[in-house]
Amino acid sequence: MTELIVFEGIDGSGKSTQARLFKERLEHLGINTALDREPGGTDVGERIRNILLNPETDIEPYAELQCMVAARAQLYHKISTSEKDVYVTDRGPLSTWSYQVHGHYNGDKKVIEDFQKVHDVLDVKPSMNYIIDISLETKQERRPGDEDRIEQRKRDYYERVINGYHNPPQGYPHRRINGEQSIDAVAQDVFKAFTANHL
Repeated sequence: MTELIVFEGIDGSGKSTQARLFKERLEHLGINTALDREPGGTDVGERIRNILLNPETDIEPYAELQCMVAARAQLYHKISTSEKDVYVTDRGPLSTWSYQVHGHYNGDKKVIEDFQKVHDVLDVKPSMNYIIDISLETKQERRPGDEDRIEQRKRDYYERVINGYHNPPQGYPHRRINGEQSIDAVAQDVFKAFTANHL
């Protein structure tokens, strides 16, 4: 059965770089590994991604949440039929938990219940989530020139997102990694955490 490893964190955390480095390191060890991003990884997922990240898109918060889950359902079906030993994804359920459930709804009880119900029926679940932690100040320093629709959101929104990452739901194993370090140091910490669980 394919093992799913997810890299999480706010925009600018370096999670995408770390997901790629992790995949490359596993492949170097002879482990059959794949990497995809969320939302994305399938034709449907990439179309949803283009809609959600387009600054001109006007979409309600709950519709945004459900679009994220729809893209994930497509990708997780793909992963469930994969012959890879390890599947790595750039973002996963904890992104929806942090960005939509907490960022938009500040942990509203009904939205939390909905999050749990829809994720209970997905084909696979992450065996580990590596959350790359950085401060909002570091996020601002690493800010890209062209921001997508979600990256453009205000500081108070991202404060709620960080709160979501600091309070993940039960059933989502996670390790918090200091993302303020160099790229190599973060990669080393991730791999140490991985080998501690697997060797």
